[in-house]
Amino acid sequence: MIPGAHEGIGVMKHWVRDALYTLRADNDPSAFLTTVLKLTSLIFTFDESSALKCIKQASFNAHHARVKEFVYPDGRYVLEDIVSLFDGTQPTCISAGLKVLRYGWYRNPR
Repeated sequence: MIPGAHEGIGVMKHWVRDALYTLRADNDPSAFLTTVLKLTSLIFTFDESSALKCIKQASFNAHHARVKEFVYPDGRYVLEDIVSLFDGTQPTCISAGLKVLRYGWYRNPR
């Protein structure tokens, strides 16, 4: 084991949680989904046991804080698919990931 690794992992857990809890979609909507994807990946890496709880408690997940650009026509929030993609416990996790990619592609074709 690397000396100090345990403490470093603890610091990363707290940093990622704080970043999730303070992230707001209205700060930079163009980078919001990318930031959520990165933070979701990090929280599942450093704190898998609490990842879903942290994401669900994040302010950007509150119904009143949802940005209309990230809501599917049927009313679901795109972040639900991002969480399903990383969680991987549902049989739909791959299709959720593809929906997120397709959503991003059609919203921002380059």
